[in-house]
Amino acid sequence: MSKAKKKGATPAAPKEPEEQPLEHVTITLTDAPGIKLILKSPEANVTATACRHLYEHAEKGEKEKLFLLGHGIHQDLIKHSLTHADKATRYHAIMCLASMCKTGQAVEALSQDTDFHALLVPLCSTAEGLASQQAASFIVGTLANINLFTAIQMRKNGAVSVIVPLLSSADLDIKKNAVEAMRALSRDTEARTSLLTENVIPVLLELLASSYRDFQRSAIQTLANLCGTAEFRELFRQNSVFDKLLAVFRNQSLDDIHACVLGAMANMLRDRESFEMMFDNGDVKKVLEVMQEGSLRSDKAVLDVTLKFLSALVHQEPSFASKLFDMNICGLMEAYINHEDETIATEACSLAGTLSKHSLLCSERFVDNEQFYQHLLNHMECTTRILREAASYCLVFTLKSKRNCKQFVDGTENGMTLEVLRRSIQDSSMLAQKNALNATLQLIVLYNTDWEQIMVDKGCIEAFLSVMGGGDQDKNTNKPANVADVSQENPYRKRLSMLPATADEKTRQMLKLRENSLALVPRELMHCAATCLAHFMTRAIGRQKLLEHERGVEILVKNLELCHGEKNRRARGALCQVIMHACQDTQVAQLFCEAGGLDSLFRVLHSLPEPAREISMATTCITTVLNYNPSMMYWVAGKLLVAHITQDGFYVRVQYKPPRSPDDQHDVPPFPTLKELCEVEKGKFKTVVYAWPVKPEPEKAPTPPPPDVPEPVKERAGSKQGKAGKKSRKAEREAVKEEVQDIKTPEPEVEPAWTPPPDHELYGMIEDVKKTIMKSTQYPSANLKLRELARYVCKRMGGSYTEVDLRHGKLLHLDHVTELKAKLGSDGVPLGRIVVGTFIHRAILFKVLADRLYLPCTLHRGAGYTAWNTYPCIDSSCSEYVVDLMYKPGALMYVGSAEAQSYMRFHA
Repeated sequence: MSKAKKKGATPAAPKEPEEQPLEHVTITLTDAPGIKLILKSPEANVTATACRHLYEHAEKGEKEKLFLLGHGIHQDLIKHSLTHADKATRYHAIMCLASMCKTGQAVEALSQDTDFHALLVPLCSTAEGLASQQAASFIVGTLANINLFTAIQMRKNGAVSVIVPLLSSADLDIKKNAVEAMRALSRDTEARTSLLTENVIPVLLELLASSYRDFQRSAIQTLANLCGTAEFRELFRQNSVFDKLLAVFRNQSLDDIHACVLGAMANMLRDRESFEMMFDNGDVKKVLEVMQEGSLRSDKAVLDVTLKFLSALVHQEPSFASKLFDMNICGLMEAYINHEDETIATEACSLAGTLSKHSLLCSERFVDNEQFYQHLLNHMECTTRILREAASYCLVFTLKSKRNCKQFVDGTENGMTLEVLRRSIQDSSMLAQKNALNATLQLIVLYNTDWEQIMVDKGCIEAFLSVMGGGDQDKNTNKPANVADVSQENPYRKRLSMLPATADEKTRQMLKLRENSLALVPRELMHCAATCLAHFMTRAIGRQKLLEHERGVEILVKNLELCHGEKNRRARGALCQVIMHACQDTQVAQLFCEAGGLDSLFRVLHSLPEPAREISMATTCITTVLNYNPSMMYWVAGKLLVAHITQDGFYVRVQYKPPRSPDDQHDVPPFPTLKELCEVEKGKFKTVVYAWPVKPEPEKAPTPPPPDVPEPVKERAGSKQGKAGKKSRKAEREAVKEEVQDIKTPEPEVEPAWTPPPDHELYGMIEDVKKTIMKSTQYPSANLKLRELARYVCKRMGGSYTEVDLRHGKLLHLDHVTELKAKLGSDGVPLGRIVVGTFIHRAILFKVLADRLYLPCTLHRGAGYTAWNTYPCIDSSCSEYVVDLMYKPGALMYVGSAEAQSYMRFHA
C-alpha cells in the first residue's frame, strides 16, 4: 500500500491530466499576493499549475501549511479554484486543501465555512476521478468528526447519499474515508432517517467481516450510533446483527475492538424486544461468560463499556442483579469504584447504584465494606461533575434499608459525612443535588433521631432553603471550594459557545431554551428539598432555624407562587407540608401572612379545578395557617371558634368587612401588620384594637443621699500603707484606661423591634378576673363563670344600655376612641384603655378574657360595629347560646331565637 494509504489520506503521487508545464515556481513569503492574483487568472493552465505548486508546497510540512492558512490561500482556493471549469484546477485545489486538513487550525477554519461544505460534497462523486474522490472523502470524514454541527451541515448538503456508495469502493483509501465519514454522520438523528432509505446495514456487515481493523472498528461504532433509533434496532434483530457482534466479541484475536463491540451491544439493550431476543438465544449468557473469564479487565476502554453493558442489562431485567451478585460482580465494583481512571470509577458507581436498587443483597454487600462509603464520599467532593452525580446516585440506593443506614453511620465519621452531604445538597449539578437530598431524607426517615440535632448544627436546614431559593442565600456555604461554578458546567452553555456564527437560528434557540431550563429549580429538586425540610419543621428547633434564616419565610412564599398547575402537584404538596408544620409557631405564621403567603395559597387553590379544591393540600394548609394566627383568621373569615385561642398581640381592625363566602376569599386584601395599621394616614379613618397586656413596672423608691465619708489620711512615702496605696491607684488608672478604650470602640447599635404601646389596664383585668372569677368558689360551673365574666366586661365598658338608647346615640364610643387615638398619636388603641365600648369592643374583650380563663367562647363579626360571642352549651340539647354583653349582661340567648337574631343584626 502506498504512503498515502498507510496514513488513510490523499495519495502521494496521483496521475494528473496532461498539461503544458510552466517554469518552476518557488513559493516564498513574498509570493502570497501574487499567488492570489494567479488563482484568479482566466487561463486554465496557469491556475492548474499554481494549484499544483501550492499542493507541493503544503506537502513539505506543518510550517508551510500554516503559511498558506495565515495568508488566506484556502479561501481563494474555495472561491475560485473549486468552482473552476477546468478539471485539473479542481483536482489540484482539492488536493491542496486535503493536505492542509492535516493541521488542526485548518480543520477548524474549514469546518465553519458552510460554502465550502456545499462545494465539497459533489467532489466525492466518481465523475471527478479516483484521486479527487480520495481527497474529498478524506476532507468530509475529517470535518464531520469535528463536531455535530459540521456533521449536520454535511448531511444538509447531501453527504449521506454520496458517502454510502463509497462504502463499497474498491479503493481502500476511499472506503476508509467513507467509513469514517459515515461514523460521524450517524450521530445526527436526521441522518439516521436518511440512512434507513439507503439500506446501509448490509454494507456495514460486510465491513464488519473485513480483515482491516480500522474498517471493523468504524463499522461497529456506526452500528452503535444507529442503535439509538428504534427502526434500526428492529432491522438489527431481523439481520441477526447481535450474533455477528458476539462472534467478534468472542474472538480473542480481536481484543482491541472489543470495547466498540460491547458499546454497540449495550445500545441494543435499549428496548425490551432486543433484550428478550438476546436472552432467548443465550447471547447474554455468552457475553457474561466471556466477562467472567477476566480477559477483558486489563484494558480500560473495554472495562468502561463492560460496566455500561452490565448497567443496561440490569436496567432491562432487574432479576439479573442477583445473578451478577452470584458472579461476584459486587467484588469487582468495590475494586473499580476507586479506580484511577475517573471514567471507570463513574461507571462503577452507576452500576453499583443500579445493583443496589434492584438487589438488597448487593446493597448489604457494599455497605459491609468499610472503605466503600469512604470512596463514595470522596467522589462526591471531586471536581468531575459526572463522577459526583454517579457517587451520589450510588449512595441513595445503598441506603435503602435501616440496617444499611446504621452501617453507614457507624462506618463513617458523623460530622464529616454530614458536611459532605450538606455541600452536595448545594452542588452546582442539579442531579447531584437531588441525589444528596434523597440520601439525606432516607437517613432522616430510616435512622434514629440522634442525627437530627447534628444535621441542624451542620447547617442542613440552611442548605435546604438555599436549594429552594436558587442557591444564593448562604454565600458562605453555597458550594464546595473544589466544585466548579454551575455556569461553567452547563453543557448547553458550552455547546452554545462552540457554535459558529453561521449556525442556524433554530439550533441556537433550542440550546438557549435548554440552557435557561437548567437555571430554574426543577420540580423534582424542589420536592426533595421541601420533603426534607418538612421533617425538620415538625421540631421546634427546625422552626427556630427558619426564623433565624434571613429569607427563610420569603423563600417559602416565593416557591409557593411557582407551584400552580397539575404538573407541580408533588412539589406543591411537599411545600404545603412545610408551611403547615412551620406555621405551628405563631411567629412563623405571622411572618408568613405578612409576606403574602396566605394570598399565594388562595391563588394556588383557585388555580386548581373545582373538584380538586376540597382534597387539596392547599386547603388544609390554609386552615392550619389561620388556626395558628387568630388575627388573620378573624381578618379573613370574620369569626374565631373555640379552638382559636387569642394570644398577646391579637388585633382587630374595626369596621373591616370580611368576604361573605369562601369563594371570595382570594379577593381579600393583603394582611397588614399591626405596625402598618397603627400608623396614622391622613384622610383615612381607621381604628385597630389590640391586646398587648404588659405588667406595669413598680415605682422606684427614691435613692438616699450618700453618707459623709471622712477624707483618707495620706500615708508617708516610705511606709507599707503608702506603697499599697500606690498599687491600688495604679490598678484604678489601668481600669479607667480600659473603660476609655471600650468607650472609643462602641458596638453598633441594633434597632429594637417595634412594639405597640403597652396595655397595663388589660393586664390588670386579666389578673383581676383570675382572682375573682376563676379561683372563686362562688362560680363552680363554666356557665356561671361565663355569666359573671359577661357582667364584668359590661361594667368595664361603660355599663348596660337599652336598644332605644343605642338608637338615639347615647353611647358615645366614637368620641371616646377618637380621643384615645389623638392622645396616643396612633390609629391603634389598647383594648384595656377603652372604657366606653360598643358591641365589637365588648365582644373582643370578652373573647380575650375567656381564653385566659380557659372558658369555651367564640367571636363573630357582624355589620358595622356589631359583633357577638357564643357559648357552646354541652349540658342541654341546644348547640350554642349568644352571650348578652349590652342589654342584660350575662344573659344567654338561644341562637335561633328572635332575641338573639335581633342582637346579632343590630347595626351599631
